[in-house]
Amino acid sequence: MSSSNTVYLITGANRGLGLGMVTALLKRPNTTIIAGVRDVTSSSSQALLSLHTAEGSKVVLAHIDSNDHRSAELAIQGLKDIDKIDTVVANAYELSFRN
Repeated sequence: MSSSNTVYLITGANRGLGLGMVTALLKRPNTTIIAGVRDVTSSSSQALLSLHTAEGSKVVLAHIDSNDHRSAELAIQGLKDIDKIDTVVANAYELSFRN
């Protein structure tokens, strides 16, 4: 991957603020978005692959789920062609209420 390419990892990338960030950043040339989502097969996640991109930009889907501790490790293994991440946007969260 070219060092002139800027790489973002955005969790919760398929809706809300995450989707807004992905959409805006893809308008920049030479930008790679690693879109962290719970389910890469969902229609909202797959729709990320169809977003308009500037020249040299792309989206890569990555299964990242805070309830699945191995998902981050497996996501890293699936991103072997990406040699750096410039910015991480930890946008996703999960509310858990316990008595």
